[in-house]
Amino acid sequence: MDKTAINTIWGTIISGVVVYILCQLYTEFILRPIQEYKKIKAKIAKSIIYNAQYYSNPLNIYEKTDMNCKWSAAADETRILAVELSAFSEIMPWRILCLFSIPSRKKMVEASECLIGLSNLFFGDGDDRKFAKDLVKTICKNLGIKSKK
Repeated sequence: MDKTAINTIWGTIISGVVVYILCQLYTEFILRPIQEYKKIKAKIAKSIIYNAQYYSNPLNIYEKTDMNCKWSAAADETRILAVELSAFSEIMPWRILCLFSIPSRKKMVEASECLIGLSNLFFGDGDDRKFAKDLVKTICKNLGIKSKK
């Protein structure tokens, strides 16, 4: 074999390895975080819509009823989503690479705090409905969730 054939073979091998490495980096640092964020965002959107029946009609925490379990489970689910979002915001060091498909850490933390606040409103006196509505608006705005009015 002549020298140009060997150079061509090595060039092909090296370029193949480089392309493979670049694809893996793209998948790991751009595609996977965007997919993870979209999954969390979808769960939050579903929870906001489904659990509106609970935070819009809060129970008195001191009254023992059969319904306490449902309200408590819905509040726990909302709080768990807040924790998931907060944890995700901690592991996103290179958000800029995701072409702004993922909100800033500040927006995710604020949305997480609003979710915790919302979970606290499942039990109360019912005077916090406007506050719950404002929390939901903030969550939707910060995460880019399109809300139906």
